Amino acid sequence: MTKNAAGEKLNDRQELLSAQNGEIRESPHPSPRRAGTKTPLPARPGRGDHDPATVTPISTIGSSVAVWLMVCVIATVGMSLTAAHAPARIRLIGLFSIAFGAMIGWLMVLLANKLESNPPRPLIGLFAAILTLGGLIGYTLEAIRIEDSVQTKSANDEMALRLLNQMKASGGKVETPDMSAMARYRGYLARRIKQLGDLQSPWPEVVWLVELFTGTAAGIWMSNYCWSNLSNTTNDPDSVTT
Repeated sequence: MTKNAAGEKLNDRQELLSAQNGEIRESPHPSPRRAGTKTPLPARPGRGDHDPATVTPISTIGSSVAVWLMVCVIATVGMSLTAAHAPARIRLIGLFSIAFGAMIGWLMVLLANKLESNPPRPLIGLFAAILTLGGLIGYTLEAIRIEDSVQTKSANDEMALRLLNQMKASGGKVETPDMSAMARYRGYLARRIKQLGDLQSPWPEVVWLVELFTGTAAGIWMSNYCWSNLSNTTNDPDSVTT
C-alpha cells in the first residue's frame, strides 16, 4: 500500500510538471476569434444577379420617366418664350436653330441625371426631336405674336392713311390688305431673312424648314452624345470616388 501511494504521488507530480512546461494537448474546439480581426463582408450582387431587394419596380421607372419628360416640356416652353423675347441679333439664321436643339439635348440628359431617371435610350433621341421641333415652332409663333403686337398701332395708322388715299384715287373702291394668319406668317418669314436678299415665296418657307431640320438633328445628336458620356462615366469604376 505504501509503494502504491508513493507511485501515485510520483505520477501526479510528473503530470503537474508536464502542465507547467506547456505540454498540454490541443483542445478539440476551435479557438475564439481574436479581437481586431475583420470578418469578410458578403459579396454584393452584380448587375447580372437578380436580387429581389435591388430590382426597381416597373411602375417606379415609368413614373420617374414621366416626371422627367414633364420637366423637359416645361423647360422647353421656357426656352422658347425666352428666345422669342431675345434680341434679333442673337437669333442668327441657321445658327440659332442648331444652338437651340443642342441646348435641348444637353438639358434633357442633365435633368435625367438630376432627377435620377433612367429613360430607355431609344426614346432619348425621339423625345429630343419632338421637343426641339415643338420648341422651334412655338418660338416662331410667339415671335410673330410679339411682332404683331408691337406693330399694331403703326400698322393701323398706316392702313388708315392708305385706305384714305385709295378712296380719293379710286372714287370709293378700296382694296383691303390680306391680314390672315397665313399672310402674317409668310410676312414674318420674309422679313427675318431679308438680310439674305429680297427672296419671294417659297424661299422663306424653305429656309425655315431647313432650320427646323438642322435644329432637330442637333438635338438628337447632342442628347445621344451626352447620354453616352453619362453612361460611360457611371459604368467606369475609376470614376467613382471612394
